[in-house]
This record gives sequence, C-alpha cells and structure tokens, in this order.
Amino acid sequence: MTLLAPVLLAIVTYLLMRRRGRVFLEQEEALALGYYTLLAIAQRIWAGHVSYDDFIATPLMLAFPVVVGHARGASRGASAAMVGGWALCLMSIAFTLVPEGQVPSFPGQYVIAIALLGITAALAGARFVPKAIKPLLTVTYLLFVACFHPEFLHSLVPFVIQFSAVALASLGLVLNPFGARTVSTVHYPTSPSRRT
Repeated sequence: MTLLAPVLLAIVTYLLMRRRGRVFLEQEEALALGYYTLLAIAQRIWAGHVSYDDFIATPLMLAFPVVVGHARGASRGASAAMVGGWALCLMSIAFTLVPEGQVPSFPGQYVIAIALLGITAALAGARFVPKAIKPLLTVTYLLFVACFHPEFLHSLVPFVIQFSAVALASLGLVLNPFGARTVSTVHYPTSPSRRT
C-alpha cells in the first residue's frame, strides 16, 4: 500500500509533463504543491496524521484556493488548487499506516476534496462573483463534511473551522500576496501616418 503514493505521483508528474507549450509547473502550481506538502508534514508532526478537521491546518487549506483563484483567475487558480490537493492526497496516503492488503478508508474522499478545492478556486477566479462574497466560497468544506461525516455537523468544530477559513480568505484577499491579476492585452500595429 505504501507504493500507491509514488505511483500516483508518477502519474500526475507524467500528465503535467505532457503539457504542450507550457512549463512543467506554473508558478502558482509549484507554490500550491509546496504549500500543501508543508501543511501535511506539519500536521503529521503536531497531530500525528493528516486530516481535514484540524483547527489550524484546515482553514489554511481552505483559504488558499480563494486567494490564488482571485489573484490568478479561474483556470490557473483551479489548476493550482488541484495540484495542491493532489499533494495533500499523496502526503495523506504516504503517512497512512494501513495493514497490508487493505485500502485506506474512503479513497473517494481524496477525489472529492481535490474537486472541491478546484471548484472553490475556479469560482473565486470568476469575474461575476463579487470580491466580498469570495471568502464565503470556503463553504465547500461544510459540503465535504456533510457528505462524509454528517455526525460531525452536530458539534461546533466544523463551523469554527469554517469561520476561521472565511477570516483567513478575507485576510488573503486584502493582503493579496500574489499581486494584481495578470490581464493580457492585445496591441494592434498602428498604421504609418500618411504625409501629403
């Protein structure tokens, strides 16, 4: 089972290398890869395992897609969030101590979590979503909890995590660590002036 993480990493690496005309990892994707990997390692050190119900790491995981999506746009933000989600998934699988011959519980959780991170970043990058509402997009966490651990909703823990994620995403939008959104402009050649 411990071979699953390197195999998945090799598949993702292969798919990223197959991009045509682009670099292996965009700047946002490389940052997301390092960010989520460091979060997973730190969570493994202080909590003993990687989980989505931590008071410190989970709000940081949820705020990143909103900030990167707003700063870099829907497609670049979504790809960065999904690369980060894959890193988190691979680190979680690598740190899971599963008896030989068994599969980790709820492997579909990883796929759903990656998809929700990508959707959150894509919506945060959409121009039709007002900036004031973008931090509330972290509500996808409550959807994740409702799907896989509905009994967890009876406590205040997911709501505290949600509130913290909204606060961190708001702070990230104010500080804007990625700078202004890059907008491509088209320059048309000017015709030479005619002299008579």
